[in-house]
Amino acid sequence: VTDSSKVFPPRRASKPLTEVREFDLNVDRRGEMRKEFEKRRADKEAMMEAEKREEERRRQEEEQRELKELRQSMTIKARPVPESVYTAVQEIQRSTKPLTEPISPHFRTDMRLRSRV
Repeated sequence: VTDSSKVFPPRRASKPLTEVREFDLNVDRRGEMRKEFEKRRADKEAMMEAEKREEERRRQEEEQRELKELRQSMTIKARPVPESVYTAVQEIQRSTKPLTEPISPHFRTDMRLRSRV
């Protein structure tokens, strides 16, 4: 019977011991990328919504301004009396055209009356 400790004595390895590191799963990286994407998208949507609200506000102000101008233009305003009313009355001149010479109309009733008799 042989002694097993003398037959194969183990030697110490010259390699350093393996360091245990935290492993990195692709799912975790993908989750972080998705969070960043969602944040960028939310920021973009918020910015677009703010622009839309600002545009709507500007449009409302423009409509209000146009409506105010329309109402002001629709009010009745008296015109001043022309100066010609207060100046001396101008003398009316007679027309140089000749008067119209009247002529009797030639109705067909005269012929009908004559044809019946």
